[in-house]
Amino acid sequence: MKINVVVLASYRPEYLYVALDSLFRVRGIDECKVFLWADGFKATDPVGFGQTIRSRTLVAASDFPVYSVVLDKERRGILGSYIPLMDLASKDEPDYVLYLQDDIILRTDTLEYLETAVRKYNSFFYGLLEIDIKPGELVVEKKDRYGVGGFNSWGYLISPASYRFLRSQLLAKTYLGDAWKGNRYWPSGADLIDRTEQLSRMDDAALGSISAQHNLAYLVPDRNYSAHFGARGGVACLWDGDTKKVLPMPMPDCVGNFEAEIFHGDKSAWLDNLIKVYSQRVCIPELRVFPKSFDYA
Repeated sequence: MKINVVVLASYRPEYLYVALDSLFRVRGIDECKVFLWADGFKATDPVGFGQTIRSRTLVAASDFPVYSVVLDKERRGILGSYIPLMDLASKDEPDYVLYLQDDIILRTDTLEYLETAVRKYNSFFYGLLEIDIKPGELVVEKKDRYGVGGFNSWGYLISPASYRFLRSQLLAKTYLGDAWKGNRYWPSGADLIDRTEQLSRMDDAALGSISAQHNLAYLVPDRNYSAHFGARGGVACLWDGDTKKVLPMPMPDCVGNFEAEIFHGDKSAWLDNLIKVYSQRVCIPELRVFPKSFDYA
């Protein structure tokens, strides 16, 4: 089975290094092409900031056999980053594309699980994260091992045919509807769409809205194969059902300590540092909490 892997990165070279380190420890990854797309920058960023981060991103990627690296010059949003990245990875007609972000780590048996999953199940998304089904959250219904009409962006496998459907819906901007308005994390409507058009990291909101509208199936794994470790500020928000407004979500005080615990010493040890921090659960930013059952191996 031919799998191409895509990694959508923001301007966090240290996070990217850890994510790539984890990815290239996955068994069978040497048979996959890995495509990296680094997000661009805002006009309000300090002079020289973009060039410095681009250089550090290239340095982070240079330690790994990444097949293709694209450094975007602007922040183009989901239509200008997610779609071009997925198009690029689909050109040579793989059987599937594995979508990741730059703050996701994987178990080393992830590809083995996915290859088994596609043989046994027919699903739109093949997820990497076990989901607790709660009212108002990402998966609105669970049938057997499927979350129907739900979506989770913490790593997923998708076929080119399924991606083409998503692409058509994104280009038609069908996610402008109210399908996700009740979700407690990402509201629908103008506030969401303004941010979606600007921030490529909001792809989970737009794709989640499409999933809910069309009842797309998300295969829930029998264990957690991914963990989302990033901590960032500025774009996180909560939907206040009472005021009908988007409210900023403050970053926990421990974020600085969390990053200092990971990104110190030789960079080859950063992934091990991350696992150690989470196993000790000393300081865990609430925006990115490891699944309690995630067992890195």
